[in-house]
Amino acid sequence: MRLKVGQYRDRVHVYRETSADGSDDPAFATTLWRDLPCSITAVGGGETYRGRQIEATVTHVIEMRYYAGILPSMRIYQPLTQTYYEVSRVLAMDNNTQLMIQATEVVL
Repeated sequence: MRLKVGQYRDRVHVYRETSADGSDDPAFATTLWRDLPCSITAVGGGETYRGRQIEATVTHVIEMRYYAGILPSMRIYQPLTQTYYEVSRVLAMDNNTQLMIQATEVVL
């Protein structure tokens, strides 16, 4: 899924978790980056029950230029559609020039 720079048409903000206690309802208030160009692709997903817990699968892939410091504990917000994404996995590609972020859409 390699894209050219001109195909990064979406803009997102990256938020860091600010709750230090690791609570079940974390707060994401600190904005690390604003208006990052990217491409968001819906790839599908679902939920499965494992014991008494619900495990969500990847629903979107977000591709962007490489930015050091994006972690799976962060949240991505797309202002145009007002959609939040929980980052599941961050993969550096093409000799650390591009990121592929696997994320799950958050329904608030």
